[in-house]
Amino acid sequence: DDKRFDLLLNFGIEGVDLSNGVIGQYKLVPTKNMYQFLLIDTINGRVWQIQWSIDDDERGMVGEILLSF
Repeated sequence: DDKRFDLLLNFGIEGVDLSNGVIGQYKLVPTKNMYQFLLIDTINGRVWQIQWSIDDDERGMVGEILLSF
């Protein structure tokens, strides 16, 4: 527990708009890789791959995942 901490993440992800104040619009979902997450916009369905690292220069947004059906 002494290795746990909170960190405010602000990647400045293009297309992510936090100004509308919709609580729960964005959901951070873990993957099987403990360093990779998906950021999902629950309103419009956009998805971004997020990379975690303790090093500032190695964490952030990898890119938007474009889904086609």
